[in-house]
Amino acid sequence: SGPVIGFLSGEPGSRGHIYRVENRISALIGEPAGVFRIDPRLQSPEDIASACDLIIVFRRQMDVWFERLAGRAQGSGVPLVFDIDDLVFDPELMVPDVFRFLEDKPPEVREEWQMRARGYRAALQAASHGWATTQALHDEMLNVQPRVSVLKNGLSDHHLRKGQQLEPRGAGRGIVIGYASGTPTHDHDFAHIARPLAQLMRTFTDVRLEIVGPVGPQALGPLMDLGARVSFLPLVDYFSLPGILSRFDMNLAPLEP
Repeated sequence: SGPVIGFLSGEPGSRGHIYRVENRISALIGEPAGVFRIDPRLQSPEDIASACDLIIVFRRQMDVWFERLAGRAQGSGVPLVFDIDDLVFDPELMVPDVFRFLEDKPPEVREEWQMRARGYRAALQAASHGWATTQALHDEMLNVQPRVSVLKNGLSDHHLRKGQQLEPRGAGRGIVIGYASGTPTHDHDFAHIARPLAQLMRTFTDVRLEIVGPVGPQALGPLMDLGARVSFLPLVDYFSLPGILSRFDMNLAPLEP
């Protein structure tokens, strides 16, 4: 009785996919709308454009299949929204001075990211609308696509219920400061707070640091001298993360200037 919405994900294994695709599908359960995941291996662009009233594309690069989809959607008057959650659609920014992840990477990796940026940019241009996670990203997207809206990330009802069921952290362990890196692209962010954090821990001996996910030794700096007071956990899956965060008294999210 309602619209049919198709979701096409270019990165189904990413955490962004959970926020931008799965959480939205979850939110539409019980609503008068038809929802399905588009699989380019099984469905033609022409069939998708004929079946959908709205097509949402998350972080997919331009290719022949997508070009056909955008052309058919435009011809049929079906809105095609390109949704992205990071500033990775400008090839000029995919350089080590800006995208720190590339600093120690070989030339072929840098070229791969620039090629990906060109693919994202072409897909954004071909879409009828763009969706961004933040106002800053919205403003950057306007340089490519004149029709952009902000739709912030959110949690699913399931995730919220799971978080509410977590027991508060028990007393007697001192103060636990936590840092969940998420990806290895944030070493420079953490490096900016490593020295003052180490000074704080030397002053207050009941403070411990728990690091979840990848952080390079150069980013840790003087924290490496604090021994067992700094503990490391491997990267955890998205649905296990609330249980880890509930162990922290303070959760760090540093950004370099």
